[in-house]
Amino acid sequence: AAKEAFAAALAAAESTLTATSESASSKLAMKDAALDDDVARRVELEGTIKDLESKLRGSASEIEHAALQAEAESLRVDLARAGANLVAETEKRASAESEAREAKAALPALEADVSKTNQANANLEKRVAEMKAELAAAQERAAAETTRLEAR
Repeated sequence: AAKEAFAAALAAAESTLTATSESASSKLAMKDAALDDDVARRVELEGTIKDLESKLRGSASEIEHAALQAEAESLRVDLARAGANLVAETEKRASAESEAREAKAALPALEADVSKTNQANANLEKRVAEMKAELAAAQERAAAETTRLEAR
C-alpha cells in the first residue's frame, strides 16, 4: 500500500510538472500572438501618422491643418501607448519563456528522482524478500529443533 501511495505521489508530481510545462508553452504562444498584434498596431499607427503628416504639408486651410494636426497628435499618443504595450508584452513573453525553460529543465531531474526512488524501492523489496526467507529458514530450524527436543 505504501509503495502504491508513493508511486501515485510520484505520478502526480510528474503530471504537475508536465502540466506546468504545457501551461508555460501555452502562455508563450499567447504572448507571441499579443506581441505580433502590438507590432501590427504600431506599424498601422506609424503609417497613419505619415499619411496625416503628408496631408498636413498639403493642407491649405488653417482649420483643416489644425484638425489634421490634432488627429496626428492623438495618433502619436496612441503610438506611444502601443510602444509601451510592446515593451510590456516583450517582458511578459520573456517571463513566460523563462517559466517554460524552468519547467522543462525540472522534468529530467524529477524523472531521475523517480528512477532512483524506484530502484531504492526495488532494493528494499529485495531485502524484505531476503529477510522473509531468512525468517522462514529460522522458523524451520526452530521447528526442527523443537521436534528434535520433543523426541528426546
